Amino acid sequence: PPFQWLTPGAVLGVLGWLAASALFGLYVRIAGVNPVYGALGGVIVLMLWLQLTMLVLLLGAEVNAEVRRARTGALPGEPALAAQPPAVAAAVPPPGALAPVAEEGELDGRPSRRRAALVGAGLSLAVGVLAWWRNRG
Repeated sequence: PPFQWLTPGAVLGVLGWLAASALFGLYVRIAGVNPVYGALGGVIVLMLWLQLTMLVLLLGAEVNAEVRRARTGALPGEPALAAQPPAVAAAVPPPGALAPVAEEGELDGRPSRRRAALVGAGLSLAVGVLAWWRNRG
């Protein structure tokens, strides 16, 4: 397919990144990271901002992939189902017909992304509570 400068995912990614960066900057100003984290505050803020940037840009890429899938029935690098020979097209399962995960929340013995995100959020909350407890006086 031809290259496009402007795609729905690119627009969403750029606008989402600008909004997320502005809101995160406001949060950092209000939260006062320096008194809590000291000299490492800048490194922590940078790492959080980079993670937020990554998540917003990945969301834009997902939007582009879903738009392409809706238009052609295949992702980039995959031939469309209609372009394949009938025997191959019949052997390809329809979307959503994949085998179920062996155990809920795990894939090949690894924790799911949702569980990893919850653990990360819990650790962040614990660090915040400990920092507040230490500086409450």
